[in-house]
Amino acid sequence: MIGKSMTEIFPNDLAEKYRDSIRLAAETGLDVQRLDGLIRGDGSMGSFIVYRFPITESHPRLIGGIAIDVTEQRRVEKELAISEEKYRRIVDTMHEGIWVLDTSSKIKLVNEQLADMLGYDVDELVGRPSGEFLVDDRSALVLKGKNPKDDNRPHAATLIRKDSTSVQILVSATPIYTDGGQYEGALAIFMDVTERMRTHEQLERLTAKLLSLQDEERRRIARELHDGTAQNLAAIGINLSTLKQLSTSNGRLGKILDQTRELTDTALQEIRTMSYLLHPPMLEEAGLVSALHWFIDGYTDRTGIAVKLNVSDGVGRLASEIETAIYRIVQEGLNNVYRHSGSPVAGISLERKGADVILMIRDEGRGMPNTPRVDSGVGIRGMKERLRLLGGKLDIVSGKGGTTFKSEIPLGGTK
Repeated sequence: MIGKSMTEIFPNDLAEKYRDSIRLAAETGLDVQRLDGLIRGDGSMGSFIVYRFPITESHPRLIGGIAIDVTEQRRVEKELAISEEKYRRIVDTMHEGIWVLDTSSKIKLVNEQLADMLGYDVDELVGRPSGEFLVDDRSALVLKGKNPKDDNRPHAATLIRKDSTSVQILVSATPIYTDGGQYEGALAIFMDVTERMRTHEQLERLTAKLLSLQDEERRRIARELHDGTAQNLAAIGINLSTLKQLSTSNGRLGKILDQTRELTDTALQEIRTMSYLLHPPMLEEAGLVSALHWFIDGYTDRTGIAVKLNVSDGVGRLASEIETAIYRIVQEGLNNVYRHSGSPVAGISLERKGADVILMIRDEGRGMPNTPRVDSGVGIRGMKERLRLLGGKLDIVSGKGGTTFKSEIPLGGTK
């Protein structure tokens, strides 16, 4: 190549470009740096960073040059740009909000969906600390992918919008590590559940109202059965007794009246039992413990299942809504024992423990091996709902040795 002109080495168009850069360095005496395409030794065209610089100050200046082959670097940069563009398109077409945090928890990438969710433009979010949008420290740990339980399942959190309102979200986050295992940020995916939460709260209020109406309706029906139907049946019984006294000369008629009186007495007893089961007056008058004793005695007579009730000292009277809930849970729990367990015995314990009241219902039956399936029953759902409205919870432990329902209710009152 020594002694050859530009046109002898390069095509005319490239030779002209190279002469221009050499001429510029010669005329100005300054270094000239350009990214040029040069023909490589194998005949392929490569990308080079070319430095041209004056070697001497005298005219005409002698110009030197250094060419650095950056062909591979340029190829990688181009592929990376294409990959980033594809990644950006995927991120922007997702329905969920996404952001990527750096090691200092600042936002370095965010999609349009999350920007809209928070009421910002994308450019307003990039570079800002993620903590500006979080309500609590635990959310900050989750969004870094470093939550306390090392659990990457979706977590409920609250974000603050530009207008200072809040948005309820479910967030899944995962840490990002370098190939060497060094933490370099986190990726978080957000789902706006504000409307879902609002609907859920409305449903909870509706459920609470329905349970209240159900108890009121039970109370009304029980009162009408006791004050109306039961009294009418009692009057019919008196009339039948009077007719029996007036029909002493007719033995066949007297026998029919006796049978009718027995049927009337049975119907009256059933009506009274139904009335008390719907709403026992003693629950309000004498309290929960007396009402439970009455219910258990009747339950044993009807089913043959022996039930032992153990109430610890100090339980005393509770708030009316708590006593009603416990009474209904005992009803449903013992009904489950009768319908499903096959157990000849059951045990109920009630105690105060700190700021809670604990109710346990146990049997010695066949158990519920598939608890989730049983848990879907209407009765158990009703038990859970009553407890939820009081801020309590229901745990079910079931196996071959029987089933235990454990209810915990805070004494503070409703949720």
